[in-house]
Amino acid sequence: MSSPHPLVSVIVPVYNAERALPRLMDSLRRQRYPSERVEIVLVDNNSTDRSAEVMRSFPEVKACAFTERQSSYGARNVGVEASRGEALAFIDADCWAHPDWLAEGVAGLNKGADRVAGRVEFVMSAYPNFYETFDAALNFGQPDFVSRGWSGAGNLFIRRKVFDDVGMWDPTLISNGDCEFGLRATATGKTLVYRPKALIYHRARRTFMSLVKKWIRTEYGAAQAWRRHGIQELHLWTKKANYRPLLGAWKSFPPEIRANPRMRLAIALLSNILRYAGNFGNFLGYFGLRQFGLGE
Repeated sequence: MSSPHPLVSVIVPVYNAERALPRLMDSLRRQRYPSERVEIVLVDNNSTDRSAEVMRSFPEVKACAFTERQSSYGARNVGVEASRGEALAFIDADCWAHPDWLAEGVAGLNKGADRVAGRVEFVMSAYPNFYETFDAALNFGQPDFVSRGWSGAGNLFIRRKVFDDVGMWDPTLISNGDCEFGLRATATGKTLVYRPKALIYHRARRTFMSLVKKWIRTEYGAAQAWRRHGIQELHLWTKKANYRPLLGAWKSFPPEIRANPRMRLAIALLSNILRYAGNFGNFLGYFGLRQFGLGE
């Protein structure tokens, strides 16, 4: 980078996040990074609540909109085009950042990396239920993603030049666009490192249906990614392995849960329900069927 404190543009896709935006903005205002070197770009993506109004209430924000389709990747593209920073930092509207988030992510770019993936820590309620525990234990394995050459888009730092060389996110994907973009960048030699101190927080999902909808959506996107880009073949609904019993998920949970046979049974049951929900979403995405608000 040309400076130890380059101008960094924080780009946030926004969808129905009127309640979450103040928390995110508060965390961005508390960053231990020179405030005059931070640009915040919020991009509304067809919100039906007061998100657009809340966005405009923050004087330091550059507010944009992407209305062509429901796509967080399309919204991120608009943010990239509207931004001025040499470094681009991506975070989601329902997350919030540790005070060192920007400094740590930019430090990774300053050390020569083209992309820096940060850590996502799930936050549970004071009395977490089973679904929160499940979500926090099994979702968003950023180190595993990085080992395979990509990163979740919810905590990612990228040099602007990467977009010039590689191109933009695919706005037609409803999920897995971060995987497709990441693998495309890696294939061109763009480096990616994991920096756990570039930390953000995300609330764990609290309900059965929120987990089911997530699996349908992500596997819908996996089928889209396979049809359009030839990736994510292991997720295809046509693979027999995706219908075999899913065992051993309990090994990712804390010791007190692993020691409880009933909890292990509940984890196995929910894991298999979600796998079949994912197969269903994958089927819909494979044929381009538009249902459950998941269509392109």
